[in-house]
Amino acid sequence: MVINSPPPVVTVVTVVFNDVEHIEDTILSVIGQTYNNIEYIIVDGGSKDGTAEIIDRYNDQIACWISEPDSGVYDAMNKGIDLANGSWLNFMNSGDKFYSKDSVSKTIGLGEGSYDVIYSDYFRHRGDESAAKRIACQSSNLTLMHQSMFYRKSLHSTYGKYISSRGLTISDYIFFNCLDRNRYIKSDEPISVNLAGGLSSSFHHIQQKYTVDFLFGRSSFPKSLLNILYHSLGRSVKLLVNLRNRKNV
Repeated sequence: MVINSPPPVVTVVTVVFNDVEHIEDTILSVIGQTYNNIEYIIVDGGSKDGTAEIIDRYNDQIACWISEPDSGVYDAMNKGIDLANGSWLNFMNSGDKFYSKDSVSKTIGLGEGSYDVIYSDYFRHRGDESAAKRIACQSSNLTLMHQSMFYRKSLHSTYGKYISSRGLTISDYIFFNCLDRNRYIKSDEPISVNLAGGLSSSFHHIQQKYTVDFLFGRSSFPKSLLNILYHSLGRSVKLLVNLRNRKNV
C-alpha cells in the first residue's frame, strides 16, 4: 500500500509597519492560496495607523501575528524565522502579492530532492499593476527577490539568521551569497508581484551590494569601485536635472 506523505509546511512571513493602504491586499493574496499547508505569520513593527486592526480582522486565518517595536526589517524577519514551524520559508512583505492563487502549489514541489532554494521571476509596478514589468531573476549572479523565492528554514541553522545592524540593507544578499549555487532551482512560473521602492532602490543599498560582491570574490576591487562611481554619477546627474527643472518652474 502506498501512503502519500502530506505536503511540506510552507511558512509565509509578512513584515509590515504602518502600511494600512496595502496590508490587506497582501493578506488576501496569502490566505487565498490553493496550497493547503501554509502557516501564515505576520510581524508588525507596532503600527499606529490602523494596520494592526486590519490584521486582526483575519486573526482566524493567520497562524500567528505580533505587533511590537523592532530595530528594522531584518530584526522583524528574524522574529518571523523564530516563530516559523514550516520546512520552507517565503517572505511576502506588505505591498507585495503572490502572482496567482496557485503560486505556492505550482512551485513548492520543485524543491523535492537536493534543492534548497526555489526561485523565479517577479513583476514590479509603481502602483498600477496593469503596467507591471516582468523582472528576470538568476541564481548565477544572485539577481533574486526574497518575495519570489522559497528556501529551506534549516539553512538558518547552518548559516545563521539575517544580520540586523543599523544602516545595513543587504543582509539577505549576504545570506544567499553563502549558499551552494548548485542547490538553487528556477521555476518557469513567476512567484510574486512587487510594489517598487523600499530599501533595495536606494543608492546606499547599491554601494553595499557592490562591496559584498568584492568581499565574496564575485567582483574585482576596480570593477566594484567603478560600479559605485557610475551609480554615484548617475544619481548626481539626476539631482542636477531635477534642480534645474525646479529653477525653470
